[in-house]
Amino acid sequence: MLDWLLAVQTLPDGRISPVGCHGWWPRDGARARFDQQPIETTSLLLAADAAYRTTGRERYREAAERAYAWFLGDNDVGVPVADPERGGCHDGLTPGGVNANQGAESTLMWLTAVERTRALRDLARPPKAPTPLPEPESRPRRPDPRRPPRLGPIPARASW
Repeated sequence: MLDWLLAVQTLPDGRISPVGCHGWWPRDGARARFDQQPIETTSLLLAADAAYRTTGRERYREAAERAYAWFLGDNDVGVPVADPERGGCHDGLTPGGVNANQGAESTLMWLTAVERTRALRDLARPPKAPTPLPEPESRPRRPDPRRPPRLGPIPARASW
């Protein structure tokens, strides 16, 4: 089923083109090209990610990357749907560009796509060699359970 979905939602040049919500794709009817929504693209990305993790087939990792690229402008209109600097995402892609709204659902789909793509890229990297444990005499002492743990530094705030 995923292979069929990828085939019908991938243009000849390799770009992802999800089924549009203005008419969808009725049986024996024409497939709607617009309005494309982030939820459709993220769903495709998640399915491709799961298929890659299950089968190890590179074509699924590549499909997930192409779905991610849809958000960044590698789509039917050639404009970014997501705004990485602000962390938001437009609600859809129309024939004339993006829908100006940036609702919660679309933004959550963008952020989900970002994190799954990040995890997928980390999975594709070769593993680092394990760090050897220090020799027994140089191992740090166990912390005193009566003292509160030291907390690390607070990470920098995201720009969005």
